[in-house]
Amino acid sequence: LTLSVFMYRNMQITALGIFMLSTLVNAGINTGTGTNLTFTFLMLILWSLVWLFKRLIVDRNFNIHVATPNWPILLFAIVVLISYIWSGAFVEERASYLFAQKSLVRLMTAIVLVVSPLTLILFANAFRTKNAFRTFTWWFIGIGFVMGVLRLVLGSIPAPLNSKGQFPTWFVALCLGQILFNNKLPWYVKVFLLVGVGIWSRITLGLGFAWFIGVC
Repeated sequence: LTLSVFMYRNMQITALGIFMLSTLVNAGINTGTGTNLTFTFLMLILWSLVWLFKRLIVDRNFNIHVATPNWPILLFAIVVLISYIWSGAFVEERASYLFAQKSLVRLMTAIVLVVSPLTLILFANAFRTKNAFRTFTWWFIGIGFVMGVLRLVLGSIPAPLNSKGQFPTWFVALCLGQILFNNKLPWYVKVFLLVGVGIWSRITLGLGFAWFIGVC
């Protein structure tokens, strides 16, 4: 309850906190199905509920910032909901036992498919200041540089740091974005960013594919 109240009153800080948590912790709660519910995902679910409560119950205004991805995301969420209901409407009798065993898995998969793209809308409406965007960008670049160096030096990134998924892609994209479009950035910072791009290119395109040819 205390966490929900904090989220309600500090939407922007909550967004930054969840984002930082996603890079620092890759742990979660064991569901017994072989898949963990990560703490980041649990925070996103709670934050989504608080955000919807604030919009629909308190403000009674569902206005969100106009952006191109909004409608595709909302339509995708509707499709997921329809698919979830439809998939359970006509279950063959011989497969009903298997369907019952996977009920929790189906539900969590649907929630993941809805919450994941919805996160874009949540962040887009939570960030209100330039400092928030700066914090987001430079935290990602900073922690990415540290994890890249650890990967090269130690051979792996120690737990609980999280560099899985599309982390390398976003790191390189943010670095190149600053190099190409931030005209106020000193040259030595751009060199630092190029080094980071080189590190993750080596990890992803070098070490990541070396096993194909039996190098590692």
